[in-house]
Amino acid sequence: MRAVPRTRAQPRIRMRARSKKTLVLGTSADYAPYEFHKTVDGKDTIVGFDIEIAKEIAKDLNAKLEIKDMDF
Repeated sequence: MRAVPRTRAQPRIRMRARSKKTLVLGTSADYAPYEFHKTVDGKDTIVGFDIEIAKEIAKDLNAKLEIKDMDF
């Protein structure tokens, strides 16, 4: 018995993400340790737990990860 039934939308979302080849993550990067700004090799970079998870998702989808810093 399932508490939540599977929907047909799930596979389509996955396929659409694969076909675009770029996964865009919109975030407000001021919530350390989840996402925050850090200077890496002299460049302002957004890092944190959420960013690492997004990198793995993009890797699984064979897509490039693009991070957009936005106001909340």
